[in-house]
Amino acid sequence: MGDIERIAKAFRKAVEIAIINNEKGDYFERFPYGQCGTTSDMLAQYYIDNGFKHVMYVNGIFNSGSINQGIAHTWLLIDDVIVDITGDQFKEKEYPPIKFDKTVYVGKETDFHKQFDINHGSFHEHNGLDSTWFNYYDLKKWYKIILKYIMHP
Repeated sequence: MGDIERIAKAFRKAVEIAIINNEKGDYFERFPYGQCGTTSDMLAQYYIDNGFKHVMYVNGIFNSGSINQGIAHTWLLIDDVIVDITGDQFKEKEYPPIKFDKTVYVGKETDFHKQFDINHGSFHEHNGLDSTWFNYYDLKKWYKIILKYIMHP
């Protein structure tokens, strides 16, 4: 887990430094709230850039049973290890019922992650940022900003 965790922590720290330095863009203004998908996309690209293979993208939905109460959350899975650097957006939420306050989580599946239903289309190998995506240019711009702030021990 060493390199997986080191990279996750370095990436999260770089995002936090970018925010402190007033980098522009919706992503930095709202992080971590509602940014799990975009963060997972950029973090997956960073893992791929660092030689990792089979980086899996996982998107789950928590459904409270009420209409319009579905809450989505996204994280990565590498070698059966969850990598979640936006779970702290759920530290004060009413739904899902299990709160999560870790800014960087790297480890086995938790009760928090288990409460999200994952269908087949929401679990797939990530191949990096794709120029056909509608938000590709924003992701690429934000990714380059984050890279400026990454510090390795």
